[in-house]
Amino acid sequence: MADQKTAIIGLGVTGLALLEYFKSQGEPVLALEEVSRQNFEKALAKYGEAGNDFYFGELPAKVYDDIKLFLISPGVPRTGQWVGEAVKREIPVSGELEFAACKLSGSLISVTGTNGKSTTVTLIQSLLQAAGIPSSLKGNIGEPLISAVTETPQDYYVVELSSYQLETVKNYHAKVAIVLNVTADHLDRYDSMDEYAL
Repeated sequence: MADQKTAIIGLGVTGLALLEYFKSQGEPVLALEEVSRQNFEKALAKYGEAGNDFYFGELPAKVYDDIKLFLISPGVPRTGQWVGEAVKREIPVSGELEFAACKLSGSLISVTGTNGKSTTVTLIQSLLQAAGIPSSLKGNIGEPLISAVTETPQDYYVVELSSYQLETVKNYHAKVAIVLNVTADHLDRYDSMDEYAL
């Protein structure tokens, strides 16, 4: 359907950055959040009049017919109610990381691992800046990658990646990919070390 919208799941840092991106494109979206709307008065004031629809808690079944793509924030588990229903209805589900990466022309330098990510990406960014190479630091360290899409293009994007961000990756292509280490962590989210490592 021509009037279908993208749905953003989660209104944390990543979800708000996605709202800002779609606002810059003049494209209304659906925004979904499990937490009470009282926690998002600022977001509602800023984005509520741009043709966006906000849902807190349950999502009426008929609304799924209006959705062409789900963009999931890293903090939202893939086992959540909306993702499960999207998969059941064969609505595409993607993460902000992959959605943003395909819109950038610069090369991606991506760093993941249990420990040392922030230190490593900060060092890489400092080296690129010292060499006079246009670059930007994004990802789990602070600013979501999607924010780079509306900024001045860079030659390189240094991206810190968490395991949560990597859960939804299918076609993310980094010029340089670094895995620092994998040790027991986030086992409240993953059933085993094998699942975490994958």
